[in-house]
This record gives sequence, structure tokens and C-alpha cells, in this order.
Amino acid sequence: PHFLYNCLFYIKNMANLGDKQSVVDMALNLGEYYRYATRQESSMTTLREELKLIRNYLNIQSMRLQRFQFEIDIPEPMLSLPIPRLLLQPLVENAVVHGVENSLQFGIILVRGVQENGVHRITVDDNGPGLADEGLAKLQAKVRLPMDEDTGTGLWNIHQRLVHLYGGSSGLVFAESELGGFRAELIWEDKGEGR
Repeated sequence: PHFLYNCLFYIKNMANLGDKQSVVDMALNLGEYYRYATRQESSMTTLREELKLIRNYLNIQSMRLQRFQFEIDIPEPMLSLPIPRLLLQPLVENAVVHGVENSLQFGIILVRGVQENGVHRITVDDNGPGLADEGLAKLQAKVRLPMDEDTGTGLWNIHQRLVHLYGGSSGLVFAESELGGFRAELIWEDKGEGR
């Protein structure tokens, strides 16, 4: 709800300032974001459709915060891959909320994809404060263990969905980003491989 409230307050403030274009841009991105996020007809989508949501989300946040840039670089052959809906969005949201919002420097978020030998990878990098090695190891262990009251549901859910849908070495991996912040990497195999 805070995300929606922040967006509505942004629209109100821009309307008060007479910035019609900002009101229109925010309203369009917000509408597209919620149209996708609230669809119930299927639990699966294509990476192309998920990336539309990611662009809407990042456009909204960049209008609000005005202190980060983002780049999405996914090879064309990956765009038609089927993936579970809302698989990538929580990782991008974490990059904004825990990465660039918590940093004093200008933020950078990179979303990149590669595929080889039936294995698909999408990395979400930020240049925020990141985590020390101990924190990365603890987070990695938490997504692999059964859920308990101390486990956050977002990352755990993503990891478990990948493992159960794709098997093999599929899952969520955390590391230090080459940008100096945090990296979350989605890894999944073509169905049937590695089983």
C-alpha cells in the first residue's frame, strides 16, 4: 500500500505544481503496473510481459526519487521464455528500496539476462550499500530452508518457485554486485534438464 500511497501523493503534488506531463506519466505507468499485477487468469507469463511491469515500476520510482537510472539488457531470444508471474518484480523492488534509496550516491540498477546450454540467468544489480559476505551467506541459507517466522516471504517464495518449477540447479543466488552493491540472480533450467 505504501507504494500506491506514494504514487498518489506524487500525482497530487505534481498537479498542485501544474506539471501536467508528470501527472500523465505517473498515472499511465501506475495504471499499467496495476493492470499487470492484479491479473489473475494465469500464474505464468512471458519474460517480455514481466519486463513491461519492471519498466513501469522503475519509471514510477525514477519519477518519485529522481536520483537513479536503470538499464534493462535481455537478449531477444529470452523474451519469449515462460516464467511465473511477479518473479522478477520483487528483486527489482529490493534494488530500489534496499539499494538506491538507502544510498547517498546516485543510484544505478542493471537488469541483465544471459542463456547458455539450457540455463537461463537474470541478474539484478544495484550500487547501493549491499551486504557483507556473512550477510550474503545468511540470506542464501534462509531461502533454502523451510520458512519460519523470521523468514521474509518475497525472496524465499521466488527461490522456492524456481526450484519446484524447474529443478536442477534452478534458484536464487546472492552476491556482491560488480557495481559495489547487491546482486540477486535468478537461475532456471529448461524443464527436464538436470533432473
